[in-house]
Parts: sequence; C-alpha cells; structure tokens
Amino acid sequence: NKLDISKLSTEELDKLIAKAAAVTEKHGAAGVAELSAKGFIELHNEIWINALLSGPRTFAVNAIGNALTSIYLPFEKAMGAQIRMWGAKSPIEREKYRLMRKELLNFGFYISNLSEAFTLGRKAFTKEDSVIAPRAAVTSELKGPAITSEHLPGIANYFGTGVDKAGRVIRLPIRLLTGTDEFFKQLQFRQTAKTDSAMKAYDDLVAEYGDDLTSEILEKELPARTASYFDGLIREGGERYSQGQLRKDAYKDMLRAMAASGEEWDAVTRQQFMRDHYTRNFNQSKMDISDRAFSAAHESTFTSPQTGTLGKLVQKAVNEMPVLRLILPFVSTPLNIIKFAGQRTLPFDLPVLRKWHAKREADLAAGDDLTKAALMGRQAVGTALWAGGVTAVASGKITGRGPTDPNERKILQETGWQPYSLKFGDTYMSYQRLDPFATFLGAVADITEYASEKRGERLDDPEWEELLGIASGAALAGLSQNAINKSYMTGLKQILDAVSDPDARMEKFIHTRAGSYVPSFFGQMAGSLDGDDAIRESRTVLEALEKRFPGAGLDPRRNVLGEVVKRPKTGISLIDYVSPIIVSSKKN
Repeated sequence: NKLDISKLSTEELDKLIAKAAAVTEKHGAAGVAELSAKGFIELHNEIWINALLSGPRTFAVNAIGNALTSIYLPFEKAMGAQIRMWGAKSPIEREKYRLMRKELLNFGFYISNLSEAFTLGRKAFTKEDSVIAPRAAVTSELKGPAITSEHLPGIANYFGTGVDKAGRVIRLPIRLLTGTDEFFKQLQFRQTAKTDSAMKAYDDLVAEYGDDLTSEILEKELPARTASYFDGLIREGGERYSQGQLRKDAYKDMLRAMAASGEEWDAVTRQQFMRDHYTRNFNQSKMDISDRAFSAAHESTFTSPQTGTLGKLVQKAVNEMPVLRLILPFVSTPLNIIKFAGQRTLPFDLPVLRKWHAKREADLAAGDDLTKAALMGRQAVGTALWAGGVTAVASGKITGRGPTDPNERKILQETGWQPYSLKFGDTYMSYQRLDPFATFLGAVADITEYASEKRGERLDDPEWEELLGIASGAALAGLSQNAINKSYMTGLKQILDAVSDPDARMEKFIHTRAGSYVPSFFGQMAGSLDGDDAIRESRTVLEALEKRFPGAGLDPRRNVLGEVVKRPKTGISLIDYVSPIIVSSKKN
C-alpha cells in the first residue's frame, strides 16, 4: 500500500523521516527500498550471489573493465571533438572543439581527483550504497540488504547486532564492488562535468563578445566562468547536484532555522521555508550539467537504467520474482555491456542494431555539442576497431568461438588453441572476461569467422546480395553466440542446456549449481594456489562441493587418449588465483 504523506501530522512525518534517515545511515538508501520483511528467496539470493562474486578474479574483472572504460571514453569523445573541429565552419566553432578536446584529455585533472574518489569509494563500501546518488551502484538492483536485524527481528531478538554484523561480512563482495563502482563514477562525473562546464562558459563568452572574442579574453575569463558552473556540482558529502539533494538541504536548513527561532513551526510555514530555499538554490544550467555528467558516470560503469522495452521487462520480472535471480543474478550490467558493444558495431540490418543506430542519428541532429562529439567519436573509433579487428581475426591474431562443430572445437583446443583469445606467437591470452571490450572483440571475431565459413560454402555464388545476406546472418549469429557465452549468462545457458537435453546435461547442471554455493574465494584457489594442474571430475553432489576446495582428491579428467586434461596456467600461483586472463600455449 502506498503511503499518503498529505494525511500525516507534523509529528508523524518527522517520525517517518527520522526512521528513513536511521535506515539510510545504517544500510544506505537501498535499505529504504524495502522496509518490509524479506522472504527466504531474498535471503538465499544474498548469500548465493555474494558467494559467486567473492572470487578475486571478479574484482579484477570489475576494476580492469572500469579502468579501461574510464580511460577509453574520454579518448573516444576527444576523437569526436577533433572530427567536429575539422568540419567547423568558423574560427569560433573550431576553437570550441579544440577546447573540448583539451578538457577531455586533461588527465592531470583526472589524477588530481584520485584521492577524493578513493575516499568516497571507501565511504560507499561502508554505507553499502552509492554516494554520488542513492541506489546508483552496480549492485543496487538487488534492492538492498536482506540479512539485517530489521528483516530478521526474530533472530535479532537472540543475537542482537550480531545479525547486522554477520550480514555485513556476508555482503563483503557486494560492498567491494559498490566501492569500486563509486570510485570510477566519481572520476567520470568530475571529468565530464568539468568539460561541460568549460563548454557552457565558452558559449557565454561567445554570446557576450561575439567575433571580438580573443585568446587573451579566453585565457583571462574562461577559468573563472568555468568554475562558476563547476563549483557545487559535487556536494560536501560527495553527492551530485540534484533536485533530491536540494530538497534534503532545504529540510536540514529548515530544522536549523526553526531551532534558532525557538518556536515550533506549523506544516505550512515549514513547507514555505523549504520551497523558498529550493527556489533560491536551484540552477537549471547546473542541473543540466550534473544530469549529463551523471549519465556519463553511469555509462562508464555500465549501470545506466534500462530504457528499452525488453530491458525494462526483464528487469521488472526479476525484481518482482526474485527466484529468477537464480538464472540472471544481474540484469542491468550485462545488458549495458552488450549495448556498449552494439553501439560501436557497424550498422548491420538487424532490429536491435537498427534501433541503436537510429537513436544515434537522432542525437546527432538534436543533441548538445558534447553529445555530438561523443557520438562522432563512437562512430569513428568503432569503425576503426572493426577494421582492425577483422584484419586481426583473418590473420589469426584474434580468435572467436571457433568451429561450430563441438567435437572439432574440442580437438582444436587439445592442440593449445584457445577461444576468445589474443594470439602472441604460440601463446593464447584470453580476453573473454575483459568487458566491455571482450564483448566487442568477441562479436567481431564470431561474425568474421561465421562470415568466412559461410562465404566458403558459397564460393560459386558471390553475388552482392548474397554477401550482404551473409554479413547480416553473421552479425546475428556472432552477436548471439558471443552473448550466450559470457560469464554473466552462464546460469541461463546452463538451464537451457539442461532442459534441452536432460539425460545428458541435467546431472552436470545439478553438480555445477551445488558447487556454486561454495564461495569463489575458495573455488578459485583450486587449480591455482594448491598447485594442482589437473581438471577434476565430480560424479556426485558432494564431490561437486569438494571440487570447489583446494587439494580435492578427485579423479582427473582425461581426453580420448587417456591423458590427464590440465588447465592453462602461467606457472605463478598468485597470478593464476587473481588474474582473469587465461594463458595457453600451442602444443606439439
């Protein structure tokens, strides 16, 4: 049932706000999302998902992916600014895009914010929620903590604060991911906000001076005007400038003013004070800059809210039926990673790609200058990456899924060949978990391999329409195969495999699912820190659990020749334990 605030008395409203503030202080804004008791499935999901995320490779993947993206995106936008500068029709327009490129590549400013971003990342880790804005973290779609004294009052009566402490320990993986996400969000927000502020300041100077604007005037006045827009976009506590923050400030100042007056104000007086405070402090230009910078921060950490019909439908279904998280633990981040790759894909005639590219054309026609530069850079760099990727795949330097025949692919892997890898001499280094670029490279490789295979089948019919059909079919097959082979789609793939062939795959699915309850922190020790090269077999559920611990004394897996199948390793135990990059060498 929805709460009608208008029917509450002043005292009831104060109590409600105080309760929400207490929960926010203890569990973050995500804790306010659901104050009602959690069911068994939510408790189960919290324990299971944290077990899945507890491996050091997960944190390495998250940190490396966010770091690469936070460096790549400014370069991509700067390339777009350079292209716009080449096409500028006036010196004033050309100078604007030169300034934009300079600000985007100002990594000195980026570095100067590392310390503050780290502090705010640590704060997000502690409060278990994003600092820059409520419920904006990569883990926020889980709808807040489940193992708390508020949600388990019966147990809390016996163990007191022990329930909260146990919950915080269990949620350590999610808290670490939240802190890392906050660190990169803060950096990207500042970089984009600073660039956007400089563009707004430049527009003001052009409006004021027109053709009389000189480099001397720019040098003298631009820094101060840029600062006038930028200052206040990050609040004292690390939150971004937003309507919600303005309302919180208005409420706090109202309480202080009422206390100073020594009188108890009625509801009308309180509301009028807060309304006046909000109006005085609201600035539309700052709000626009903050919104665009926050959108860039979302993009760089793959936490953008779903806007497409399918994305919103899947997200809603998982939120309303938590049991679906057994299949898709996360929805938003995987979809955003796939979208990142799709937006940089050539405009094949496929419905989903057609929609993305149509939106790009609309934004190019109606967007602001920074948005236009970002879209131009995305198109230019994406095309260059495609050309380079296709060439590398054709020369054998990048591998995709490999042969469509599973047996043929298995035999190829016995030679040391490795799917979704970069080849250096006789060594293959997996890129499969280095998203978002892994999705892009994998799609390029799969599409190229599929097109090459189909083209070989039609050498006697090289008509242009046939080649276009091959390209579109290759895009569909390549993108779908690459998506289904991603780690975050493992649950869905395993269930589909088990249902499609229960006699052959159901037992394996049960064993794999049982083993997933052992935290990956221990599971990734097996085969790395314990020095065991062999891949071990599990024939029962208990063995599946044992297999996830280092030193498991299970039978090794063997190939058709009776040889022990060994996992690719670097030979350095700590690197094998932490690194998400699998290395394999060609065998004689």
